[in-house]
Amino acid sequence: MSNAQQDNAQPKKKRKKTNKNNNKIIGSLTFADGGNYEGECKGGLPNGQGTYTYSDGNKYVGEFKDGYRYGQGRMTYVDGDVYEGAWYEGAGRWKGDEPQWKKGTWPWANGQGTWTWANGTTYEGAWTGSEDHEDHEPHGQGTWTCADGSIYVGEFKDGYRYGQGRMTYAGGDVYEGAWKDDEPHGQGRMTYVGGDVYEGAWKGDEPHGQGTWTCADGDVYDGKWKDGKKHGYGIQSEPDGYEYKGIWHRNRKVAGLGFGAIKKNKADVTCAICLDTEEDTEWCRLECCRQTFHLCCIGEWHNCSENKDCPCCREPIEMLTRVIINKE
Repeated sequence: MSNAQQDNAQPKKKRKKTNKNNNKIIGSLTFADGGNYEGECKGGLPNGQGTYTYSDGNKYVGEFKDGYRYGQGRMTYVDGDVYEGAWYEGAGRWKGDEPQWKKGTWPWANGQGTWTWANGTTYEGAWTGSEDHEDHEPHGQGTWTCADGSIYVGEFKDGYRYGQGRMTYAGGDVYEGAWKDDEPHGQGRMTYVGGDVYEGAWKGDEPHGQGTWTCADGDVYDGKWKDGKKHGYGIQSEPDGYEYKGIWHRNRKVAGLGFGAIKKNKADVTCAICLDTEEDTEWCRLECCRQTFHLCCIGEWHNCSENKDCPCCREPIEMLTRVIINKE
Protein backbone atom coordinates (compact mmCIF):
# COMPACT_ATOMS: atom_id res chain seq x y z
CA MET A 1 0.00 0.00 0.00
CA SER A 2 1.34 3.47 -0.92
CA ASN A 3 1.76 6.23 1.63
CA ALA A 4 -1.18 8.03 0.01
CA GLN A 5 -3.40 5.02 0.53
CA GLN A 6 -2.13 4.66 4.08
CA ASP A 7 -3.00 8.28 4.77
CA ASN A 8 -6.61 7.71 3.70
CA ALA A 9 -7.09 4.17 5.03
CA GLN A 10 -9.72 3.56 7.69
CA PRO A 11 -8.24 2.59 11.04
CA LYS A 12 -8.50 -0.99 12.19
CA LYS A 13 -9.14 0.16 15.71
CA LYS A 14 -8.85 3.13 18.00
CA ARG A 15 -6.58 2.37 20.89
CA LYS A 16 -7.36 5.31 23.13
CA LYS A 17 -8.99 8.70 23.33
CA THR A 18 -8.22 11.62 25.57
CA ASN A 19 -9.46 15.21 25.81
CA LYS A 20 -11.40 16.94 23.05
CA ASN A 21 -9.99 20.13 21.49
CA ASN A 22 -12.03 22.04 18.86
CA ASN A 23 -14.00 18.88 18.06
CA LYS A 24 -10.75 16.98 17.57
CA ILE A 25 -9.77 13.93 19.57
CA ILE A 26 -6.24 13.35 20.78
CA GLY A 27 -5.58 9.65 20.36
CA SER A 28 -3.84 6.75 18.65
CA LEU A 29 -4.90 4.83 15.55
CA THR A 30 -3.58 1.49 14.33
CA PHE A 31 -4.17 0.67 10.66
CA ALA A 32 -4.70 -2.74 9.11
CA ASP A 33 -1.43 -2.64 7.19
CA GLY A 34 0.60 -2.03 10.34
CA GLY A 35 0.83 1.74 10.18
CA ASN A 36 0.38 3.68 13.40
CA TYR A 37 -0.80 7.25 14.03
CA GLU A 38 -0.67 9.28 17.22
CA GLY A 39 -2.12 12.78 17.45
CA GLU A 40 -5.23 14.80 16.67
CA CYS A 41 -8.13 12.98 15.01
CA LYS A 42 -11.48 13.90 13.54
CA GLY A 43 -14.05 11.62 12.00
CA GLY A 44 -11.84 8.62 12.71
CA LEU A 45 -8.97 10.01 10.59
CA PRO A 46 -5.72 11.90 11.27
CA ASN A 47 -6.68 15.59 11.34
CA GLY A 48 -4.39 18.24 12.81
CA GLN A 49 -0.96 17.72 14.36
CA GLY A 50 0.33 14.18 14.65
CA THR A 51 2.90 11.48 13.99
CA TYR A 52 2.41 8.68 11.46
CA THR A 53 4.80 5.73 11.48
CA TYR A 54 4.39 3.71 8.28
CA SER A 55 4.73 -0.03 8.07
CA ASP A 56 7.84 0.35 5.87
CA GLY A 57 9.61 2.39 8.56
CA ASN A 58 9.09 5.88 7.13
CA LYS A 59 7.96 8.43 9.70
CA TYR A 60 6.02 11.67 9.21
CA VAL A 61 5.62 14.31 11.92
CA GLY A 62 3.46 17.29 11.10
CA GLU A 63 0.03 18.44 10.00
CA PHE A 64 -2.80 16.32 8.56
CA LYS A 65 -6.11 17.14 6.94
CA ASP A 66 -8.87 14.56 6.45
CA GLY A 67 -6.37 11.71 6.64
CA TYR A 68 -3.77 13.27 4.32
CA ARG A 69 -0.43 14.91 5.03
CA TYR A 70 -1.25 18.57 4.53
CA GLY A 71 0.56 21.74 5.60
CA GLN A 72 3.95 21.75 7.32
CA GLY A 73 5.66 18.47 8.15
CA ARG A 74 8.84 16.43 8.33
CA MET A 75 9.25 13.04 6.65
CA THR A 76 12.16 10.80 7.64
CA TYR A 77 12.74 7.94 5.21
CA VAL A 78 14.28 4.60 6.12
CA ASP A 79 17.17 5.19 3.67
CA GLY A 80 18.24 8.26 5.63
CA ASP A 81 16.67 10.96 3.45
CA VAL A 82 14.71 13.72 5.18
CA TYR A 83 12.17 16.16 3.72
CA GLU A 84 10.98 19.07 5.82
CA GLY A 85 8.58 21.71 4.59
CA ALA A 86 5.23 22.15 2.89
CA TRP A 87 2.80 19.45 1.84
CA TYR A 88 -0.11 20.30 -0.40
CA GLU A 89 -3.32 18.43 -1.13
CA GLY A 90 -3.08 17.83 -4.87
CA ALA A 91 -5.38 15.86 -7.14
CA GLY A 92 -5.87 12.26 -8.25
CA ARG A 93 -3.55 9.55 -7.01
CA TRP A 94 -0.98 12.09 -5.71
CA LYS A 95 -3.46 13.72 -3.37
CA GLY A 96 -1.67 14.72 -0.18
CA ASP A 97 1.19 12.33 -0.87
CA GLU A 98 3.99 14.50 -2.26
CA PRO A 99 5.74 17.76 -1.32
CA GLN A 100 3.99 20.41 -3.40
CA TRP A 101 4.80 23.60 -5.24
CA LYS A 102 1.38 24.63 -6.43
CA LYS A 103 1.64 26.50 -9.72
CA GLY A 104 1.05 30.17 -9.16
CA THR A 105 1.57 30.13 -5.39
CA TRP A 106 5.37 30.32 -5.12
CA PRO A 107 7.06 32.03 -3.30
CA TRP A 108 4.47 31.59 -0.55
CA ALA A 109 5.90 29.73 2.42
CA ASN A 110 3.65 26.75 1.75
CA GLY A 111 5.62 26.01 -1.44
CA GLN A 112 9.03 25.77 0.22
CA GLY A 113 10.82 22.74 1.61
CA THR A 114 14.20 21.20 2.36
CA TRP A 115 15.33 17.71 1.39
CA THR A 116 18.43 16.24 2.98
CA TRP A 117 19.82 13.08 1.39
CA ALA A 118 21.66 10.43 3.36
CA ASN A 119 24.95 11.29 1.59
CA GLY A 120 24.82 14.90 2.81
CA THR A 121 23.43 16.55 -0.33
CA THR A 122 20.67 19.08 0.38
CA TYR A 123 18.10 21.02 -1.64
CA GLU A 124 16.24 23.99 -0.22
CA GLY A 125 13.60 25.77 -2.25
CA ALA A 126 10.44 25.29 -4.28
CA TRP A 127 8.93 21.89 -5.10
CA THR A 128 6.31 20.39 -7.38
CA GLY A 129 4.37 17.17 -7.19
CA SER A 130 1.10 16.48 -8.99
CA GLU A 131 -0.70 14.20 -11.43
CA ASP A 132 1.74 15.38 -14.11
CA HIS A 133 4.84 14.44 -12.13
CA GLU A 134 5.74 10.93 -11.09
CA ASP A 135 7.74 12.18 -8.12
CA HIS A 136 8.22 15.27 -6.00
CA GLU A 137 10.92 17.40 -7.65
CA PRO A 138 12.71 20.71 -7.27
CA HIS A 139 10.78 23.19 -9.40
CA GLY A 140 11.24 26.95 -9.20
CA GLN A 141 13.94 28.85 -7.33
CA GLY A 142 16.23 26.89 -5.02
CA THR A 143 19.68 26.05 -3.69
CA TRP A 144 21.35 22.66 -4.26
CA THR A 145 24.36 21.90 -2.08
CA CYS A 146 26.22 18.73 -3.08
CA ALA A 147 28.10 16.47 -0.72
CA ASP A 148 31.39 17.41 -2.48
CA GLY A 149 30.88 21.09 -1.60
CA SER A 150 29.66 22.39 -4.96
CA ILE A 151 26.67 24.75 -4.77
CA TYR A 152 24.05 25.70 -7.35
CA VAL A 153 21.73 28.66 -6.75
CA GLY A 154 19.09 29.32 -9.36
CA GLU A 155 16.12 27.94 -11.25
CA PHE A 156 14.92 24.34 -11.49
CA LYS A 157 12.37 22.62 -13.70
CA ASP A 158 11.04 19.10 -13.09
CA GLY A 159 14.05 18.24 -10.92
CA TYR A 160 16.71 19.62 -13.29
CA ARG A 161 18.79 22.79 -13.21
CA TYR A 162 16.96 24.72 -15.90
CA GLY A 163 16.92 28.47 -16.59
CA GLN A 164 19.28 30.98 -15.02
CA GLY A 165 21.64 29.92 -12.26
CA ARG A 166 25.09 30.12 -10.70
CA MET A 167 27.19 27.02 -10.02
CA THR A 168 30.25 27.12 -7.81
CA TYR A 169 32.12 23.86 -8.36
CA ALA A 170 34.06 22.07 -5.63
CA GLY A 171 37.34 22.80 -7.43
CA GLY A 172 36.67 26.55 -7.47
CA ASP A 173 35.38 27.09 -11.04
CA VAL A 174 32.26 29.28 -11.26
CA TYR A 175 29.63 29.19 -14.02
CA GLU A 176 26.86 31.75 -14.24
CA GLY A 177 24.27 31.78 -16.99
CA ALA A 178 21.70 29.58 -18.74
CA TRP A 179 21.06 25.91 -17.92
CA LYS A 180 19.11 23.10 -19.54
CA ASP A 181 18.66 19.57 -18.20
CA ASP A 182 21.41 19.97 -15.56
CA GLU A 183 24.03 21.33 -18.01
CA PRO A 184 25.21 24.80 -19.04
CA HIS A 185 23.26 25.51 -22.23
CA GLY A 186 22.82 28.88 -23.93
CA GLN A 187 24.66 32.05 -22.97
CA GLY A 188 26.91 31.89 -19.93
CA ARG A 189 30.24 32.79 -18.35
CA MET A 190 32.70 30.34 -16.80
CA THR A 191 35.49 31.65 -14.59
CA TYR A 192 38.14 28.99 -14.08
CA VAL A 193 40.16 28.75 -10.91
CA GLY A 194 43.39 29.26 -12.88
CA GLY A 195 42.22 32.66 -14.15
CA ASP A 196 40.90 31.75 -17.63
CA VAL A 197 37.43 33.04 -18.55
CA TYR A 198 35.06 31.85 -21.27
CA GLU A 199 31.98 33.87 -22.11
CA GLY A 200 29.57 32.94 -24.87
CA ALA A 201 27.41 30.08 -26.09
CA TRP A 202 27.27 26.66 -24.40
CA LYS A 203 25.81 23.30 -25.35
CA GLY A 204 26.11 20.02 -23.49
CA ASP A 205 28.41 21.49 -20.81
CA GLU A 206 30.93 22.72 -23.44
CA PRO A 207 31.60 25.92 -25.40
CA HIS A 208 29.57 25.63 -28.59
CA GLY A 209 28.78 28.51 -30.94
CA GLN A 210 30.14 32.05 -30.72
CA GLY A 211 32.29 32.83 -27.71
CA THR A 212 35.40 34.45 -26.29
CA TRP A 213 38.08 32.68 -24.26
CA THR A 214 40.44 34.95 -22.34
CA CYS A 215 43.50 33.21 -20.89
CA ALA A 216 45.16 34.26 -17.66
CA ASP A 217 48.34 35.09 -19.61
CA GLY A 218 46.50 37.56 -21.86
CA ASP A 219 45.86 35.43 -24.96
CA VAL A 220 42.36 35.92 -26.36
CA TYR A 221 40.38 33.82 -28.83
CA ASP A 222 37.14 35.27 -30.18
CA GLY A 223 35.24 33.12 -32.63
CA LYS A 224 33.38 29.91 -33.28
CA TRP A 225 33.42 26.82 -31.07
CA LYS A 226 32.16 23.27 -31.52
CA ASP A 227 32.08 20.61 -28.81
CA GLY A 228 34.51 22.59 -26.66
CA LYS A 229 37.06 23.22 -29.45
CA LYS A 230 37.90 26.19 -31.70
CA HIS A 231 36.08 25.36 -34.90
CA GLY A 232 35.19 27.74 -37.71
CA TYR A 233 36.25 31.34 -38.14
CA GLY A 234 38.06 32.96 -35.24
CA ILE A 235 40.60 35.57 -34.21
CA GLN A 236 43.40 34.82 -31.76
CA SER A 237 45.45 37.68 -30.35
CA GLU A 238 48.39 37.70 -27.96
CA PRO A 239 49.84 40.40 -25.66
CA ASP A 240 52.95 40.83 -27.88
CA GLY A 241 50.76 42.01 -30.76
CA TYR A 242 50.57 38.75 -32.72
CA GLU A 243 47.17 38.14 -34.31
CA TYR A 244 45.80 35.24 -36.31
CA LYS A 245 42.56 35.57 -38.26
CA GLY A 246 41.30 32.56 -40.09
CA ILE A 247 39.63 29.20 -40.01
CA TRP A 248 40.07 26.59 -37.29
CA HIS A 249 39.26 22.89 -37.29
CA ARG A 250 39.08 21.26 -33.85
CA ASN A 251 41.65 23.62 -32.30
CA ARG A 252 43.95 23.45 -35.36
CA LYS A 253 44.63 26.42 -37.65
CA VAL A 254 43.55 25.46 -41.17
CA ALA A 255 43.64 28.59 -43.30
CA GLY A 256 44.63 32.07 -42.21
CA LEU A 257 44.83 35.44 -43.84
CA GLY A 258 48.20 36.01 -45.46
CA PHE A 259 50.25 39.12 -44.75
CA GLY A 260 49.52 40.54 -48.20
CA ALA A 261 46.31 42.13 -49.40
CA ILE A 262 44.60 43.05 -52.66
CA LYS A 263 42.35 46.00 -53.37
CA LYS A 264 39.08 45.83 -55.26
CA ASN A 265 36.30 48.22 -56.11
CA LYS A 266 32.99 47.75 -54.33
CA ALA A 267 31.25 46.97 -57.64
CA ASP A 268 33.67 44.11 -58.29
CA VAL A 269 33.09 42.05 -55.14
CA THR A 270 30.24 39.70 -54.32
CA CYS A 271 30.36 36.95 -51.73
CA ALA A 272 30.24 33.64 -53.60
CA ILE A 273 28.32 32.08 -50.71
CA CYS A 274 25.65 34.58 -49.60
CA LEU A 275 25.74 36.59 -52.87
CA ASP A 276 25.68 39.81 -50.87
CA THR A 277 27.85 42.88 -51.48
CA GLU A 278 27.87 44.10 -47.86
CA GLU A 279 31.14 45.98 -47.43
CA ASP A 280 31.12 46.64 -43.68
CA THR A 281 32.79 43.34 -42.91
CA GLU A 282 36.06 41.58 -43.66
CA TRP A 283 36.60 40.15 -47.14
CA CYS A 284 38.98 37.49 -48.44
CA ARG A 285 39.88 35.67 -51.64
CA LEU A 286 40.55 31.96 -51.89
CA GLU A 287 43.67 31.43 -53.96
CA CYS A 288 42.50 28.05 -55.26
CA CYS A 289 39.73 29.63 -57.35
CA ARG A 290 40.31 33.36 -56.77
CA GLN A 291 36.70 33.88 -55.73
CA THR A 292 35.85 36.50 -53.07
CA PHE A 293 33.95 35.76 -49.88
CA HIS A 294 32.94 37.37 -46.65
CA LEU A 295 35.46 35.98 -44.17
CA CYS A 296 32.63 35.09 -41.78
CA CYS A 297 30.78 33.23 -44.58
CA ILE A 298 33.77 31.08 -45.56
CA GLY A 299 34.28 30.39 -41.86
CA GLU A 300 30.69 29.17 -41.48
CA TRP A 301 31.07 27.11 -44.67
CA HIS A 302 34.16 25.42 -43.30
CA ASN A 303 32.40 24.84 -39.98
CA CYS A 304 29.45 23.07 -41.64
CA SER A 305 31.08 21.44 -44.67
CA GLU A 306 31.83 17.74 -44.38
CA ASN A 307 34.88 17.80 -46.69
CA LYS A 308 36.23 21.23 -45.62
CA ASP A 309 36.89 22.24 -49.25
CA CYS A 310 36.21 25.33 -51.36
CA PRO A 311 32.48 25.81 -52.12
CA CYS A 312 33.31 26.83 -55.71
CA CYS A 313 36.14 24.63 -57.01
CA ARG A 314 36.13 21.91 -54.29
CA GLU A 315 39.87 22.23 -53.78
CA PRO A 316 41.24 22.17 -50.20
CA ILE A 317 41.08 25.55 -48.46
CA GLU A 318 44.69 26.40 -47.76
CA MET A 319 45.36 30.12 -48.20
CA LEU A 320 43.22 33.23 -47.86
CA THR A 321 44.19 36.67 -49.08
CA ARG A 322 42.72 39.77 -47.48
CA VAL A 323 40.58 41.91 -49.78
CA ILE A 324 40.41 45.65 -49.11
CA ILE A 325 37.43 47.49 -50.61
CA ASN A 326 38.33 50.84 -52.17
CA LYS A 327 36.33 53.68 -50.69
CA GLU A 328 34.37 55.55 -53.33
